[in-house]
Amino acid sequence: MGAGLLFQSMRVVQNTSPGFSTEGVLVTGIDFKSAGYDPQRARNFEDELIDRLQGLAGVQSAAFARMVPFSY
Repeated sequence: MGAGLLFQSMRVVQNTSPGFSTEGVLVTGIDFKSAGYDPQRARNFEDELIDRLQGLAGVQSAAFARMVPFSY
């Protein structure tokens, strides 16, 4: 019963408007540790990736986040 209620609550959160536009938003994940990156190399990759993404046509902004809102 507890698992059912948790699942139902997660579905409600998933289908509720967060109060901001989520259209045209891309969210992805990178596991630097599993890829063998040390902390400095990971930061360098993040900086380079952000610079490249912001240079793409149609991209208004790009950012890294440690935790994404409403992620499970």
